[in-house]
Amino acid sequence: MAVTTEHKFIDTYLIKRESKYLIIGTIHPHRTDDFEVDFFYGNKNTLWSILSEAIPNRDFSSVKKIIETLNSSLTSVTDLIRKCDRENEKITKDKDLYNLCLNTNAIREGIENSSITTIFFTSGFGKNNAAKLFVDIFKIRYKDTLSDTKKSFIIPKDVFGREINAIILLSPSGDAYRGIAGSPSYKKKRHLYANEKTPVKKFRIDFYKEKFKYLLNTN
Repeated sequence: MAVTTEHKFIDTYLIKRESKYLIIGTIHPHRTDDFEVDFFYGNKNTLWSILSEAIPNRDFSSVKKIIETLNSSLTSVTDLIRKCDRENEKITKDKDLYNLCLNTNAIREGIENSSITTIFFTSGFGKNNAAKLFVDIFKIRYKDTLSDTKKSFIIPKDVFGREINAIILLSPSGDAYRGIAGSPSYKKKRHLYANEKTPVKKFRIDFYKEKFKYLLNTN
């Protein structure tokens, strides 16, 4: 039976004016009662658990600790989809969402009125993925600057009034290992993980450590 998902957090946690970094996803699963933490990307074994391993000096174990870390590191979070439909409540893949109501105005105003220099997308260019929705909504010319190995591109100055770095994160989903193993970014560094028991997992943790290295600053 089809269900409608309305975003649980999007209007409570807005993009802060002082923020330099922004994490953008799509929308949470319908059954938020199953979340490990009652917050953005809070379902079990996803973004916050990866960051806990990548940045061990930061605490992502609860909503309170996550918000403290975000605030102290000038980082905001938001999602692109305010409301959508799914065939049933177990559907979690972005490509299966439909009747999307997008968060366009709040994101545009939030970025334009903040100090954002870097945006992290929790998914790439597949159907309804975060980076794909974003570049389509804001008509961003990104292909000339897209790096498949560095998983990044540049948002031109004419979009939000300044040039912004855009980073596509390796999917935090537990189902993503096969896709990561076949990606250009992993193949380029695969030899470095030959002796690891779980090479793809370790590669993903190291990727997050590199992309979020500003979080290592404890000040």
